[in-house]
Amino acid sequence: MTNVTIGSILVGTRNSDGLRQWYEQALGATVNADGFLEFDQISVLIDGREDVQASVAEPGRHIINFHVDDIHRAAAQLRAMRVAVLGDPELRDDIWFATFRDLDGNLLQLLQLTAHYWSTRGRSTELSRARVSARLPASDLARAERFYENVLGLRPAERRPGGLRYQSLSGSFSLFASTGRASGDHTQLTFTVDDIELATEELRRHGVALLDIDQPAVRTEQGVARVSGNYPSTHSTGELAAWFNDSEGNLLSISCHTGTAAVHQHT
Repeated sequence: MTNVTIGSILVGTRNSDGLRQWYEQALGATVNADGFLEFDQISVLIDGREDVQASVAEPGRHIINFHVDDIHRAAAQLRAMRVAVLGDPELRDDIWFATFRDLDGNLLQLLQLTAHYWSTRGRSTELSRARVSARLPASDLARAERFYENVLGLRPAERRPGGLRYQSLSGSFSLFASTGRASGDHTQLTFTVDDIELATEELRRHGVALLDIDQPAVRTEQGVARVSGNYPSTHSTGELAAWFNDSEGNLLSISCHTGTAAVHQHT
């Protein structure tokens, strides 16, 4: 088994509505269309189950850690909501910890990593600890939203004036209203999929034309290129790739790992 990632966490309960609302209120989580609580890089599903008790018997068996920027402020907010905080924030090994209980008695932790923690691990700058996401310009934000929903099947997780944020399984990107024009001469965003044939068929079905690339290192055949070499973390020896433009002229790509981690290959 290779290239395994955690997609979500399931919390079983006899009181799914109540516990879900508790997480929304206590931690500011939002519920997506599938009923998952969305956090920064992972989602939590509060699932009603008959094989669990009303309160947990071993609250320390599984603990979810929530990383925060200001643990003292976060703990104070929980206390103000009468959440059971089991002790004030405590500094241990350059990490601040605070433990609290949810509505079912599950133990949860707040964590804040200090600057010294990062400096001893060779990552002392603020940018090295930053969360990264992509930004794509849109000359017509409403048109772009229609394209991403109707063609790519994506709906914004959040909105703000002049901007839309999209959340995927392992990252996020945003569309922002811009008076400039997208260059479209380099890949701006890549979607890594399991089945590139299925993905390209879906695009064609919606009238999206795959781009023909004819360069010494990359050459497409029927819209798909076979690229040799890949990053070690992918556990693959190469990738299949296809490129297309969104409604605003941004250049997007689809990628599928090949080699040891390959599940589906283009034929």
